[in-house]
Amino acid sequence: IEGDMKRGIFLQIFIILIILIIWNLAHLGYDWQREHCQTELSKIPMILISSDDNAFSSLKTKIDTLNFIKSAVIQADSTISQNLLHTYGLVGIEEILSNLTLPNIMKIKFNITHFGILQKAKLEKIISKNQEDIILIYDHDFWKATQVRLTLLTKAYYLLNVFIIAVLLFLTIFIRFHFAIISQEKWKIKRALGG
Repeated sequence: IEGDMKRGIFLQIFIILIILIIWNLAHLGYDWQREHCQTELSKIPMILISSDDNAFSSLKTKIDTLNFIKSAVIQADSTISQNLLHTYGLVGIEEILSNLTLPNIMKIKFNITHFGILQKAKLEKIISKNQEDIILIYDHDFWKATQVRLTLLTKAYYLLNVFIIAVLLFLTIFIRFHFAIISQEKWKIKRALGG
């Protein structure tokens, strides 16, 4: 009887250990997926374009205080001209570019762990209040798809946790009852045999 009880306890510990390993692997998988989504999303900056030279200075001051803004960099038309010349190796058109008035650009990168639906709406409201002639370029569809994916991933993770906890509780109770019943029956048999 004692041997059966020991085997039962070891079996119970083994099953629970396997479930705990699966639980940890699920947690690691969730963290990896969430980090992957956030990394992909953080690669996409929001670009603001304006022909007004002063449009971005007050806007930058406002958004630099927000916790979901990683960086906001303003590029003036002269910097953009130099970047075009350098990036594309445009030789001999410096004079043409110097005669053109290029718009100013602000590139905003996000701290993705804090950049959700409410924060995006808040930023868009600040941008629209600041200046109406600012053109906003951002991959909204990719952002929405990633937010939906992160939401579904989080819901699945929580449901998996609840399921694993329920299975652990069920197994712990079931295995204990199972071995208690077996033990009682063996004692009955032993008593019936006169032992």
